[in-house]
Amino acid sequence: MKEPQIEVVMVNRTDTVASQLLALLLDGQKVDRKSAATTRLGKSGWNQSLHVLANYLRWQKLVPIESDMSESHPHAAYWMRPEEIRRFRDPLGRREQESEMRTERTLMRLRNNAKAVLRLSALVRECPDDARRMRTSLRAAADELNRAVLAL
Repeated sequence: MKEPQIEVVMVNRTDTVASQLLALLLDGQKVDRKSAATTRLGKSGWNQSLHVLANYLRWQKLVPIESDMSESHPHAAYWMRPEEIRRFRDPLGRREQESEMRTERTLMRLRNNAKAVLRLSALVRECPDDARRMRTSLRAAADELNRAVLAL
């Protein structure tokens, strides 16, 4: 049986903090936590996590945002490369961008889930008595993962 298709409707509101951040990025600005308070984002941008907003645009709206976040630099700056800004403004380029970002999002999810499987495996080895209680569901998950990997 075919699942019903859900239509996602984009709302082009320009008063949201995320849309204001996108406007700054499309203007070629580099935005960090401190500069957010002095730009169009104002107080609301200062109060909201810039990281959360950037990730929302990156992974939900599929906007290719760059950042310099690292363990040693937790308060990242966010920007868009000039060629990505041009592609974003071109309807055909935007479709290509969205496709590339979907692929990147899928690869990121696969990497994160592979790491989770490795952590689960280590936990099963550390706590075998507890894992025995979950044997049936662990085996079902392992079997399903094996089938998926073998189908590649």
